[in-house]
Amino acid sequence: VDGLHQKAGSEAVMELHGSSHRVGCMHCRSVTPRVALQRRLVAENHWWLRQAGVGSAHLQARIDPAQQRPDGDTEMRISKHDLQKFRVPACEVCGVGILKPSVTFFGDIVPEERARRAKEAALSTDLFIVVGSTVSTYSAFRLVVSAAESGAAVLVLNDGDTRCERDGVPHFKMQTRCADVLPRLVADLARRSGHRVPVARSMPHVPRKWTAETAG
Repeated sequence: VDGLHQKAGSEAVMELHGSSHRVGCMHCRSVTPRVALQRRLVAENHWWLRQAGVGSAHLQARIDPAQQRPDGDTEMRISKHDLQKFRVPACEVCGVGILKPSVTFFGDIVPEERARRAKEAALSTDLFIVVGSTVSTYSAFRLVVSAAESGAAVLVLNDGDTRCERDGVPHFKMQTRCADVLPRLVADLARRSGHRVPVARSMPHVPRKWTAETAG
């Protein structure tokens, strides 16, 4: 959801859970860039921002880092009176819709067409790689299950347990930091395919310890 794959140069990216760089209207379903909403938020609340001291040490003192949630929300120690003065822009297309990030949050459902395309991709691959994820959410885990049941090899690179172990999905597991192993994996694949890929001169040591997890 963070757009880092595209920033790294990936082109064929399927954003299963959407993107935090876009905003969708819950009424007319129109989609606009998140940065455009940010400009509207600032324009309609410039007086509030000055009063609240946004960007100042005074405001930072009222933000508790321990209260920052995984989705980026932050608990602020600010009065209800001041908070009620904050203006939230409505959808510019329909004028009435509530705007939200174009992200599938916990409890939401992945759009049907996107889920269908993701499953088709999982069923058609011969190698499914899980990188830096516990695949705890079912919308992602069911893709791993589909790939495994269709005969694909499942490779898990994660520094910690995943749902694959808990639910007995057959897979190969390398328990290590992704930043340590991926450069070597890319370099090896490039060497085998005859392509040249720039790799950092100083490579971290990666323990060559693999485990095979099988169902039952």
